[in-house]
Amino acid sequence: MSNQPARSLTFVVLVVLACTSPTITPTPSIPAPTSPPATTSSPPVTPTQGPSSPPASDRPRADQQNFRIYCCATDPRTLRPQAASGSDELSVIDALQRGLLYRDGDGNLVPSLAADLPTVSADDLSYTYRLRDAQYSDGTSIVAGDIVRAARQLADPRNAFDYGYEMCWVTGAHDLLGMDFGCPDGDTPWLDPAAGTFDDATIEGLLDQLGVTAPDDHTVMFQLYQPTSFWPDITATWLLTPLPEQQTRWAEAGEIVSSGPFVLTEWTHNRKMVLTPNPSWYGLSPTLERLEISIGGDPAAAVAAWERGDLDEARVPSIDVPRVLNTASYQTMVNRSSMLSLEYYDFANCQMKDPSASFFLCPPNDAVTTGVVGGSPTQNVHFRQALTQAIDKVDLIHSTLAGIGVPAYSPTMPGIAGFPTVTADDTPLPFDPATALLDLRTALGDLGVAGPDPADVPSATDDCDADCQHTRAWARMLGPMRFGYACDTGKDQQVLYLAAHWRQALGFTLNQFDVRCTNFSFKVWPPRSSHYDVLHDGQGSDLRHPDAATRDTFACGMRHNDSLSCDPAFDALLDQGARAPSYAASLPFYHQAEELLVRDSPVLFLRYGESISLVRPWVINYMQTPADHQNVGDLFYETIQIAAH
Repeated sequence: MSNQPARSLTFVVLVVLACTSPTITPTPSIPAPTSPPATTSSPPVTPTQGPSSPPASDRPRADQQNFRIYCCATDPRTLRPQAASGSDELSVIDALQRGLLYRDGDGNLVPSLAADLPTVSADDLSYTYRLRDAQYSDGTSIVAGDIVRAARQLADPRNAFDYGYEMCWVTGAHDLLGMDFGCPDGDTPWLDPAAGTFDDATIEGLLDQLGVTAPDDHTVMFQLYQPTSFWPDITATWLLTPLPEQQTRWAEAGEIVSSGPFVLTEWTHNRKMVLTPNPSWYGLSPTLERLEISIGGDPAAAVAAWERGDLDEARVPSIDVPRVLNTASYQTMVNRSSMLSLEYYDFANCQMKDPSASFFLCPPNDAVTTGVVGGSPTQNVHFRQALTQAIDKVDLIHSTLAGIGVPAYSPTMPGIAGFPTVTADDTPLPFDPATALLDLRTALGDLGVAGPDPADVPSATDDCDADCQHTRAWARMLGPMRFGYACDTGKDQQVLYLAAHWRQALGFTLNQFDVRCTNFSFKVWPPRSSHYDVLHDGQGSDLRHPDAATRDTFACGMRHNDSLSCDPAFDALLDQGARAPSYAASLPFYHQAEELLVRDSPVLFLRYGESISLVRPWVINYMQTPADHQNVGDLFYETIQIAAH
């Protein structure tokens, strides 16, 4: 999808780009098929395979099936599936829990807990899943009511789960979550919004009416409020994994009941987790006897632990990438891949008001006298386009990110069929400092910024004529603009690069950009972009579908739309894409939506994710996908084996 460990789609990338696991070679962009497979809601993605099996003498030995990896600096925030959103959380949860469906190594939707793919009604509004006979790790039966329980928890506004909005496709969810929790309409049943209290009786009644039911122990039905072609993709995530009635706590190893291939046997907080095979698991039996997940220290410390021989695998942070790639003895153990993730910088669009509707959420700039008066100049589309066209993304990636990542010009990343829609060859906003200066001049006029004193305008030069010099002097009339980015995330060089090149191309002064980092919270109100003109951000796509890469981050009023942008025409195209009868039929709508978004420039698209990891040669048979979270093949730990060594 996310920096703190991936939270929702938006913030996931801040971790994903640095922390999610790789495939052996970059995953190519797959062209859209003429007709998608009948059994999948979006087309398959070509798999990236691990190395071939070792010689017989190196085949796995039972006494060596211990896989040692690094997770994170501190404990994952939660292991409760419906509450989870971080890449570190998901890298553990996916080993412990499995839901109705999943995507295999080829990217196909296939049954897991469900006995088959869902039956869909003629009006495309009802999805029925039949469950196989299965048990939890404690030996109790998994029943359809456990899926209903998970769905109700996800849709309950009192939980305020990061991904609760995914239930908005289900009938009745709008009345529960409302617009305050990510649905396109509906009133959240508050008792007192200011105090954050809810009308419990109303919520309980509405939960009983939610369109998720279990006619019997082996059948679960979802009733949708509109056709949603990617609904099966949502049921393939961790969000709707079964929730047993006896499960009430997730804080200790012994409290967590598993529906997946592993169980959490040990949890020494902020130090180590140990996973072992689930004896009741109905799927492929793991070869690994022990999965040791270390916790503590930063990614650079994990690389050092790998170099000492304490880990079998470690992802490489940007600061260590040049050294690792230039170490000859490491080359056969370097694993490099593209990821389903996007890194970008939000521009404050100033289009939302506070809950009382008394003032706009917008960083202050006293020089602006039209539009949102006294608000950020980034509220103006020409200003945003100027900032975008003044940056050479290829040079930025090579100069500040060790060349890791693919320049991005639109939101939906390679690895999702039919995307990206906009590339370096056809972007309407290429690197073009001269055009950027013209857009800046238009923006300053639109914003009502007072012109400079003629005495402060330098004389024309061969590199900058009179109009150029006037525009550059005019830009200096703006008040300071502030960057938002978290400290200790390695983004300092990026921010300094952006500020320096905007000064060089557009005439701003050193004092016009506040580049101090800040340790802001990811869950604040007003949204973070109301404090920052330019905000570091990102997302990872949890579904291999363009809706997941666009809606929650860029649609009007959505929970993780940190730029506060809003274009009803863009939203309408997304809705048309969601209602389309097939993936192929949906693509024109998503393509048009992205073209609108790119021209509106609510963000500076920077790069699609790429990851570097070091993996010992005895780690074999891992199934890698672009959707892996923290480590190589961590979606399917049950396929990994340790060769004799």
